[in-house]
Order: sequence, then structure tokens, then C-alpha cells
Amino acid sequence: MRALSPVWLAVLGCLTSFVQGNPDFCSWQGLYLPPERPFLPAEYKTQLQFSSSNFVVNQTEALLAFNGTSSVSFKSQVVSQCVVLNAVNINISQIGLSKQGGAESQLCQDNTTCSALIKLAPKGQIVLDLGKSNQLSPGDNVTLAFTYTALLTHKGTGVYRTPPHTFINSNGTEEEGLIIASQHEDFYARQAVPSFDEPNLKARWIVSYDVPNGFTALANGQQISQQPGLTPGSTTFTFQSTPIMSSYLFAVVIGQLEHLEGRTADGKPVGVWCVPGKQGWLGYALQAAVGALDFYTNWTGVHLPLEKIDYVAVPGKGGAMENWGLLQFDERRFLVDPETEDAYGRYISLNVICHETSHQWFGDYITLEDFGEYTVNEGVTSFMEYKCMQAVDPSFLTQPLRHVSTAPAGQPPGVHEGPRYQALQAAAKPTTDSVVATRVDNGTWPGAPTDIQAYNFGSALIASLEGGFGEDAIQAGLVNLLHTFAYSNLRFDQVLATLQEAALNASAEGPLEGSPFFENLQQADFRPWAHDRGYPIVDVTTGQNGRLLVSQQTAVSFGQPASPNDLQGTTDPVNASSLEALWPVFLAPTSAFYNDSSELASPVTPISLALVESNDSSLQAPVGTGPSVISSGATGLYRVRYTSAQTQQLAAVLATLDVGDLSDPSSGQIAALVEASALIDDSFALLATGYVTPADAIQIARSTAFSPASLTGLGQFLLLKPLIDGLNNVKAVLSTQSSSCIDAAGQLPQQLLLAQATYILARLSVDGTFEEAAFSGPSDELFFKLSAGQVLAAAALQQPQLALVGQAALANGSSVAPDVRGAALKSALASAARPQGQ
Repeated sequence: MRALSPVWLAVLGCLTSFVQGNPDFCSWQGLYLPPERPFLPAEYKTQLQFSSSNFVVNQTEALLAFNGTSSVSFKSQVVSQCVVLNAVNINISQIGLSKQGGAESQLCQDNTTCSALIKLAPKGQIVLDLGKSNQLSPGDNVTLAFTYTALLTHKGTGVYRTPPHTFINSNGTEEEGLIIASQHEDFYARQAVPSFDEPNLKARWIVSYDVPNGFTALANGQQISQQPGLTPGSTTFTFQSTPIMSSYLFAVVIGQLEHLEGRTADGKPVGVWCVPGKQGWLGYALQAAVGALDFYTNWTGVHLPLEKIDYVAVPGKGGAMENWGLLQFDERRFLVDPETEDAYGRYISLNVICHETSHQWFGDYITLEDFGEYTVNEGVTSFMEYKCMQAVDPSFLTQPLRHVSTAPAGQPPGVHEGPRYQALQAAAKPTTDSVVATRVDNGTWPGAPTDIQAYNFGSALIASLEGGFGEDAIQAGLVNLLHTFAYSNLRFDQVLATLQEAALNASAEGPLEGSPFFENLQQADFRPWAHDRGYPIVDVTTGQNGRLLVSQQTAVSFGQPASPNDLQGTTDPVNASSLEALWPVFLAPTSAFYNDSSELASPVTPISLALVESNDSSLQAPVGTGPSVISSGATGLYRVRYTSAQTQQLAAVLATLDVGDLSDPSSGQIAALVEASALIDDSFALLATGYVTPADAIQIARSTAFSPASLTGLGQFLLLKPLIDGLNNVKAVLSTQSSSCIDAAGQLPQQLLLAQATYILARLSVDGTFEEAAFSGPSDELFFKLSAGQVLAAAALQQPQLALVGQAALANGSSVAPDVRGAALKSALASAARPQGQ
């Protein structure tokens, strides 16, 4: 058993760096700013000037340069003649210096003399030589003022020009236009403003934007004035200071815009914005934004230190960005056309709005220490977005959405769709490293987490901790993070330690105090989840007297048992710890798929495996008839391997599985389908690596495919999608088995797909859309549509019989929802209707 070490206990405190000695910053050549943080920024005062030529649609005729004046006030921690900061593609023509609030002196007043004071360092750093007479001392309050020109990009980073869009102007004629927007995460604020452009160097931002008359300008802060501009035909917008924040959150949006307004429950103004002609598509976004802000305010008890919050749909933008007080989104997800889009359009809008709004607390109010700790921002937020969605629009059952990704056939899932499914899939890949990375001496983060890890593994891990610690403990822990690290930075280890501390506090106040569970929780070390690669496998066998015998495999990496060789070359010091140590997991044995309805009224207290010294333990099986599963609600972030005898019993229950009432989000039937989905996913994932037999996996598949639940939208989503994926992924494994096994494996997908595709097509109306009367409610309809495209596309590749059915369905209609899933559905129908051989 591993006790909490002094290092682990220390991460509960804030991290503070002190400069040891006086390094020569005049010769700095690191890849990032000095990690000792010798210069601590306090405030930026920035004015950016944009001309009408910046908005010319034809890029070859447009002016890409814009003017800027910006000062940064900071405190020196060192004796130094040079200052290291960031600037990329910025032509500096004047630099002023003032110390201790004194008069400003000019270091240079033209491009040539300014260039002589600046040395370029790697990755967008500059070393500014102040001269011996201006040498800084510890405690000096310094202001550097820059006059410069910078460049607009067209790559979606920095301050950039969007692709052109067409709109109807005030004269009623069609016009082409574009807007200027920003994307400063990870390291792009340096393209607009000379700055200390790393996330742990927070400061206030006071900005003004000079723009052509008739244009709207938006910033992080609330507008406080609008006056005649610096040149004829321009207007200067000045904005309120932001709270202290990371430079990557500094934002700008300028252009011809329309908007709707609302207010949160505590009176905060909320604006949703778009380009002209799409104002009618903002209604749902406004409703979702206000609802999300109210949810997070109530859930955290923290009122944001902002006077307003704006949400902007940006043409051509890829993804979304959580700039504090000025959130920016891609139009496809954010806008909802009420005349053409249905539940899916609302779902993707609410999903991205809940995600980015969560960042206003988890990412902006508290922030990752560096970009090796991406999971701090994205893992917590990807966990919280599902709680937000359930609260704002209860018709979306988020428990299934958290479990299975929603991508249509032929398209990759989004980085925060189906966190548990994607997390376990990614954890077995050779290219997957640990969830966090440690910055080493040269300033790099080898093995920095991918988006899948940061978003999905982090989210699924917190959900699994919630399954063990309880909802109240997780809420208390996350709220405690907001209070402890307000306006500051933290690491993912600190997230885990704070959640563990909250669980201990909750347990100490209840019946678990003094229990083995409580004692084990005190000693548990959750760092392997963040720093080791792979995931655990839990084996279950049946013991005497109705007990379940459980054991944990060594952490699995790349689909095989991990060995010390897997860690060769790692630079993460925690990865150098014992690989043989078990991972803390929570086991909650329940009757399989809630076949004993009496259990719904009394949740099972989790029992922690791997919080005990032995690799083997035993659990009391639930009282009642039928087989048991050990991860109630499938919250555990691990694979489970049952014996063949247990698999037969589970398959028998699966064959009779139904959905029941979907109106209650906490329904045991929903949890039952999630558990069944996890069993399917685990069976085929373990089959692919030789941990279970093909016969066991096929038995699970057959029982699932033709159960009553599979004929519902939710059943198709939770059961058929992972089943189709699983069958496709193990073809190579099955090809090495007996001929009867190969025949069974080959025929099952064909039988399954033909039956389900015929069923889906029968529910289409003559115009190619689904008949609402065919569904038991909005959730059933949504899940049906999320899975229909994938089922039809897979079927079209294998079943020429579908041609006749598909042809008939398309004969009298052509329209489906104009979104990516609608396109996938239409493509699948077209493929099904295409004559064989074409």
C-alpha cells in the first residue's frame, strides 16, 4: 500500500517559483520564457487600430497590417539588464521605459534603433536590452510601452480575418464581408501584443479598438465609451478592465454584427452575436447561454467577476474558444435554424455552449499552470458540460451521451463526445502517452497530452471518481479548487488531491469513518491515473458463499500487459515509480442491468479495489437472483473480464433487455443500458487483444442485437453503435479462429445490419425525414437519429438488398436535417439505393 508522500501532500498548496541567483537573461535562448518567472506582469493597456482596408474581401488588395500601442506593467524579481518577453511578426518602432511610476524615457524611436535593442530567441521570444543605466532590481515596478505594427493572419490564429460571407446590407442589396476575430490559445497573443505570453503570467487587460464607422467592436470587458476615432471615418471603442487573466484569453471581434440580448438570474447582461442575416438563428443559443451561466453560478456558488458576457458565432472558425467574457464559436454548432434543425441541432449547440461556459470558471477563473497540464482545463470542463446540459435541457439524457461518442459514419468524433468510450480506446494505442506531461529543463513538455486524453480521459476519470467519492464530494472538491486557486494556476495533480481531500472530509462526517474504505482512501495515491499510460483490467470470478472474487491486472498499455520497457525514455518522474503498483479503482457490485428492481432504491456503497495491499479481494454479491456486474452505471474507467460462465448468464439477461420509461434521467433502465453498452465495448476490446474468447464476445453480440432494447433510439445508440464498431475492429482476430467462428462472425453483422436498416428505413416519411409519431419522446428521437446514419452507412456496404428499400424511401422526397448527421444519413440512403456495382 502506498502512503501519501510529502510531495503528494505538498501539491495541495499553491505553486510559487523563486529565482535562485541572477541568471544572465541577456543571453536567454530557452524555448519558453524563463521558468523562474523573473518578470511578473500586472497590467496591459492596449490600443489596436484597424482601417477599412483591413476588411477588403480580396486578400491581394487588402491591407493586412494594423497599428498598435501597448504598455505592460510588471514587477522585476531579479537584477537584470534585459527583459525576456514574447512578440511574433511585430515591427516595433518605439519603446518607452518608466520605473517606480516615474517619467517615461525613450529607449528608441524608430524601427532601426529599436531593432538594435532586440535579440530574437526561439519560439517567438525577444530579449530586450534596457542598457546598463536602466538595469532592473528586485521589486522594481516597471512599465514598457511599445508602438508597433502587426499582421492580420488568415489561418485562424492570432488576430485574423475570417473567410468572406454574404449578407443583405441596410440598402437591401447583397454584399460580401468579413469580420476580424482572434484565437490566442496556445501561444498567439504574442502576434498581436508584445506580452508575457504564457498562462501562469496573469495580468489585467485594458483595451480600446479603433474601427471603421458602422462596425461593432467587442472585447473581454464591457464597453465604457464610444468616441470619434483616431482618423476620419473611424470610431474608438474603449472597454472596462478585465480581471487578471492569462494572455491567451485576450480577445477581439470586429465587424458588421447583429445580436440578441438577455440577462442571467443575477442580472448580468448576455449577448449572442452573428453576422447579418442570421439573427433568427440565435434564439436557442441565447436560451442555452443564459441557462448555462445560471447553472454554473448556482452549482459553484461563484459569481463571475465580469460585467457582461458575449457569445459570438464566427464565420469559418474551427472549434470554439472560451475567452473570458468574449466566447467565440463555429457557426455550424452555435447557430440553430428553427425551421430546418431538430433535436440534434439543439444538442450540438447546447453541448458546445455548456463546454465553453464551464471554462469561464474552470479555465479562466482558475487556469492550468502550463500547456503540459491541458487536462486541468479540458478534463474538468468536459466532465461539467454534461451536468450543465442535463440542467439546462432535461430532454437530453446525458448519461448515455457521456458514455458513447456520437460521430456519424466516416467521421471522427469530437474531442469531448463520449468521454468514457474514447478514453479507453485511446489508452490502448501505442501513440498514447500519459494525461499530463512534466516540463523539463529545456522548456519542453515531451508526451504532452493529446486532445482525446485531455478532454476525454480527464473527463472520464473525474466521472469515475464521482462514482466512488459521490456527487457531493466531487462538487465540494471542484468548488474548493475555485476558492483555493482563484485568479491563479494549478496542476492536474492538485485537482486529484483536492477531490480526494473532499471525499475524505465527506467520509469523515458519515458512517464510513473508521471503515476499511475510509482508511484505504486516506492512503490512496491517484497519480497513476494521470502519469501512467494505459488502464487497468479487473478480473471477476465466482467464489464461495455468493462472493465475487476480483483481481486487477497490471496497468495495460497498448492492449498488452505493461512492462518497464514501456517507460523507456519517459521524462515524467512519476512514471518512474513502480509500474507494478495497482491503480485505485472503485467497484460497486449490482445485479446485472438492474434485473433486481429493489436495488434502484438503495445505491451500493463502493468498495475500492487497489486501495488494499493484496492484488486479490472479494466482494459480497448483491442479494437477489441473476448475475452481477461490478461497475454500477459503468462509471469505472477500466475494462472488466468475466468468466465464460458469467458471460453466458449476462448474455441471457441482455436478450430480454428493454428500455422502459425515458422521462426520468435517473431511471435505472438508462443505467442498465449504459452498463450493457460497457459490457459490449469491453468484450470486443478484450477480444482484440486476446483477453476473452471469440465465442464469449459473439454470444454477447447475438443477445444484444435482437433484444427489445435494440429497437429503440436509445438502444440503437448505446448497444448497436459499439456492437458494429466492435465487430469491425476484430475481423482480423476472428479470421484466425475456427470456421464455425468465422461464419458466425461474418453472418452476424449482415443479419444485424439488414434487420436494423430495414427498421430504420421503415420509419422514414415520404420526404426523407423521420416520422415523429414513431418515437416515445424527444430523447428517443435524438438517439435514434444519432445512430441511424452510422447503421445505414455500414449496412449499405454489406447489403445489396437495401437498394430496393432505400430507393423507395427516397422516391418522393429529398430533404433531411442540414447538419453533419443529416448529411451522413442522406449519403447512407443514397448508397443503399445505388444499384449494385455502381
